[in-house]
Amino acid sequence: MTLNFNVIYKTNGTAQVSIKNTAMQRVELVKGIQAVELPFGIYPIRVMNAQPGEIITFSVTVTAEVNWTPVDVVIAHEQVVGEATLRVVS
Repeated sequence: MTLNFNVIYKTNGTAQVSIKNTAMQRVELVKGIQAVELPFGIYPIRVMNAQPGEIITFSVTVTAEVNWTPVDVVIAHEQVVGEATLRVVS
């Protein structure tokens, strides 16, 4: 299974944002597995030129794809989006 992480952000002001994030994680699935947990992070986050009260919204799209390697066929594909909000206070 391959998980791809795409992060975008928007701001309602003058803030400039610099991020580094986990772009991809891969794990080999075994028969009978019920759950998979893979780490993901956005670090570091640098916020520059921001004014108090500005809001920065991060949107993370995770795409999971399971490939059956003996015949190189995609057998499952799913995508989900999550959001997080950061408010500049000082």
